[in-house]
Amino acid sequence: MDRRHQPKHITGSKGVVAGWGKSEEVQNVVAVPRKVDMPVVSQETCLRSHADFKNLTSEMTFCAGNKDGSGPCSGDSGAGFIVKKGERWYLRGLVSTVIKNEDYSCNLDKFIVFADIAKLEDWIKVVTK
Repeated sequence: MDRRHQPKHITGSKGVVAGWGKSEEVQNVVAVPRKVDMPVVSQETCLRSHADFKNLTSEMTFCAGNKDGSGPCSGDSGAGFIVKKGERWYLRGLVSTVIKNEDYSCNLDKFIVFADIAKLEDWIKVVTK
């Protein structure tokens, strides 16, 4: 990770997530990975959008999503949220959690919570020595 390419404030930035998780149409993991472009929203916007986000977010996370039925689902946890700067792609987050519907299916009309790699970089370096 190169801190020069990790902006402090990423609200409004767009990133890409790819994964093999379940789709809303098929409740099995998919055979071919799919990708979705997602904008990062402010912590305030995320918290106001659903009461559960108060317990699911922290200073070490960020929220992103289109709230249009597209996004990571079951099986995509840990997938990377990558952002492009110039001609290079950088890992900025990892899928952490998705709000579930009453039937435990993914609610892709809500934002997705990501672990913020830039804010966890020092901890990652310590535990991987």
